[in-house]
Amino acid sequence: MLTMKALREADCAQEVLATAKAPMPVDQLLISLKRLHSDGDYSDLTIVCKEKHYQVHKCIICPRSGFFAAACRGDFKEAREGKISLPEDDPKAVELMIQFFYHLDYKINAVGTASGDKKLTPLDKETDPLPPCQSSDVKVDSTLMIHAKVYALAQKYLIDDLKTIALRKFANYASRDWNRESFLDVAEAGYELTPESESGLRAAVVETFADHPSLLGKQRMKDILMNADGLAYDLLAYISRTGVFKEIPSTGKSTGKRRYKEYEENDDFYGYL
Repeated sequence: MLTMKALREADCAQEVLATAKAPMPVDQLLISLKRLHSDGDYSDLTIVCKEKHYQVHKCIICPRSGFFAAACRGDFKEAREGKISLPEDDPKAVELMIQFFYHLDYKINAVGTASGDKKLTPLDKETDPLPPCQSSDVKVDSTLMIHAKVYALAQKYLIDDLKTIALRKFANYASRDWNRESFLDVAEAGYELTPESESGLRAAVVETFADHPSLLGKQRMKDILMNADGLAYDLLAYISRTGVFKEIPSTGKSTGKRRYKEYEENDDFYGYL
């Protein structure tokens, strides 16, 4: 026969177990943010890009973006109407920016769209799904380009945390996809999308070329060096500062860090300039 003491102890154990299974306060907050993103409840601001309308919340968007904070402050048209239009921006990048505001991350899967909604993704992983990216017309080879556009969008709208995440994702993808033809398109676009004073994305592009100088021998490289304002100078400045390449251009074989002067003796080297 159970005593009153035993019953109280059993009730206490069940309460402890239930508490252990309950979401932590931070998790509950993130779940609430996700719900606000998916449902749009209590929205007090609309962001418009092309045909898409995003119902968002000033209290979530403005503290993390200097641009949106300024647009919603004072007697601006955007503040009065509760609508901000972004007609010149890439719709895929805008959608991922909105996703970041509510999920603290964004995700592009292998075919260029985000997958189902289960949990938040760690910053360095591309496996855990986030809500679907609804923008269409995204190709596999454009994944790296989208990360570059998200970075440029974060720079434009003063979202420092998104810049950090986008740059990390860009560098991770570039380290494995550098030999795709699309990387040269991204390198050129990276310089077009960012001002000279914005060194993060440009530095990632230059370091990829330095890590894989065989890229300099590709047929399109001369045109890119001519068109991407500042890229040729940045490459030379990087080589001058570090004094290293990580591959021999004529073979493409990894050699570890080598001094730049050693390549002056390589007859094939000048073919890459």
